[in-house]
Amino acid sequence: GDQGKPGGTPGSPNYDGNGGKGSGISYDLGGRGARSLPKPVYNSPEQGTVVVAITVDRNGKVIKAIPGAVGTTTTDGTLRRLAEQAALKATFDANPNAPEEQIGTITYKFIRLN
Repeated sequence: GDQGKPGGTPGSPNYDGNGGKGSGISYDLGGRGARSLPKPVYNSPEQGTVVVAITVDRNGKVIKAIPGAVGTTTTDGTLRRLAEQAALKATFDANPNAPEEQIGTITYKFIRLN
């Protein structure tokens, strides 16, 4: 867990999102860990942040992904589609005690490197 969150680690260097810093991807899913957070294939002059609202089942599979949640900074359809496709491939830790469908978010930061 992150500092300042229930179950968080005091003194943790992570302040916002369980995905860590530097990868351009972070997530929030009620204490569940990520098993795989695929990076979108990105070759566009556009940049910005896309927050994807996700629904995850007990097995950790993303069953629904809707780009454009609160925090999104771009209206670019290509970036939103790339974020949605990557989110649908993400997997999280299974939790048999979790709700049948758990709601969370994955945040993708697209930064032009060229």
